[in-house]
Amino acid sequence: MLLVLSLMLGGLLAVMTQETRISKTEELKQKMDAIEYALVSYSKRSDTQRLPCPANPTLAVGHVDFGFAGNPNCKTGTGNRALPTALSDSAIAIGTVPVRTIGLPDEYAFDPWGNRFSYAVSISITHANALAVYPVTFPDVNSIVVESVSGFPIGNFSVVIISHGPNGYGAFTRTGVRRNVTTADVNEISNSAWDGSDDALSNTLISGHDSNSSLTMTGFDDIVRYYPRSSFRLADDTLIP
Repeated sequence: MLLVLSLMLGGLLAVMTQETRISKTEELKQKMDAIEYALVSYSKRSDTQRLPCPANPTLAVGHVDFGFAGNPNCKTGTGNRALPTALSDSAIAIGTVPVRTIGLPDEYAFDPWGNRFSYAVSISITHANALAVYPVTFPDVNSIVVESVSGFPIGNFSVVIISHGPNGYGAFTRTGVRRNVTTADVNEISNSAWDGSDDALSNTLISGHDSNSSLTMTGFDDIVRYYPRSSFRLADDTLIP
């Protein structure tokens, strides 16, 4: 009798775990789709025609500057919206999704596991009217390099969005503290802009898993989307007032 009950409970737990996994997969896809749409819409606005800089990931939820894009050209500068020095250089910037700047609710800054999405952007595409001055065929300058888990080069991109997955290694939490990645593998380290000893910025990110796939993976579990310049406003697109 006890054996039968144990087997029944085990089967029930397995079903519940699978349902939870499916639910989180669906939530993740919905949020990443919404972020993508909001970024494209932002790029089409007549007063922008560019991509926003990342938001400062160290600001806690509820802070007056939470979720707003960083200073112009993603420079560190001063003020709460300035990105930490280690997260911005002359080429790229990495922070969190600027949900308030692109018109999304605060919760869209967080993945289904309660950690912040990472948002990396080529600084050249954040300059004033960047998408109007140069056509989408213009080569990305200092763009983000994306590689496969095996190290195979996938391409150069202007924007990368990362969910750091169920284990959350390297993600910033709701309170603005980065989760430890010292026990994670090299791919987790790369996607957290971490070099193993400090927050040194890297322009190479790992492709991880597609957000449409089942989250049954073990080990490296980041879910990544990446976009070329051509994903955003075309030179002859109709602008949104």
